[in-house]
Amino acid sequence: MDNKNIEEFGRTLAIKTKDRLGEGYDTKYKVMEKNNGTVKHGIVIRKEELNISPTVYIDAFYEDYRNGRNISDILDGVIASYEQYMPSGNVDVSFFEEFESASDRLAFRLMGIRENKEYLKNIPYRKFENLAMVPVCIVRDDIIGEGMITINDSHLESWGITKRKLWKNLKETAAKVAPVKMIPMVEMLDDRFLGDVGTLKDIIIVTNQSKNYGAGAVLYPGVLKSIAEKCGRNLYVLPASVHEVIVLPESDKAGEKEILEEIVRNVNADVLGRDDFLSDMVYYYNKDEETFGLCG
Repeated sequence: MDNKNIEEFGRTLAIKTKDRLGEGYDTKYKVMEKNNGTVKHGIVIRKEELNISPTVYIDAFYEDYRNGRNISDILDGVIASYEQYMPSGNVDVSFFEEFESASDRLAFRLMGIRENKEYLKNIPYRKFENLAMVPVCIVRDDIIGEGMITINDSHLESWGITKRKLWKNLKETAAKVAPVKMIPMVEMLDDRFLGDVGTLKDIIIVTNQSKNYGAGAVLYPGVLKSIAEKCGRNLYVLPASVHEVIVLPESDKAGEKEILEEIVRNVNADVLGRDDFLSDMVYYYNKDEETFGLCG
């Protein structure tokens, strides 16, 4: 995609959107960096009396424009998208001003360190192998539903706390704020694909209750231990995406590790979108030693 052309398109669309909405609205074109360096382009639309501003992503609209769709039709689509998600009132985020009131809403999400090196520069993350545990504050509101604010160094400075204090608190709250959800693989498959249920019954999908950036739930205390105790074996953990991981018991098959690594690489390359990618590596839990890390 030609970034210069989409920038011109976005700035023009922002002006036309403001003209269409009329007085009391402000719009601006914005480039947003997402997970793994993925870049999205959008129009931020703010109604003057409201404190939140929905973003309408325009990448698909730009492709339509390049394929001949006229700008008036595209503008109709932008307005329709905004009206679908337009907030009906202000969202109370006053709790975020002080650490004491934000501290019971803290959790974390996982992302690759190498793939997000620039993004992580000003974030007080913790390292787990090749992954970053990124601190977030969960916002739940009747107007916007559930969202998250990524915590950066400036927030710690504003709150007057250290990284150590943040993570001491976060380790106690994450599993309460974003509880783990463990789903047996057999519940996710149609009867036609079950085959030998015995080979699937111990495979577990681990995520959080909202199934949104839930892969980190596998690091909650006791999660892998409980799965290992139930099946009586060591575990492999496959990073399905930033939203979930797949946990399966170790078997006695020769070359199992290499087979699983190839599966992960192929799925990441052929199925998973770049912004959902977590890792190409396979992880291993030893039930006797109660250790978890990269598969050696």
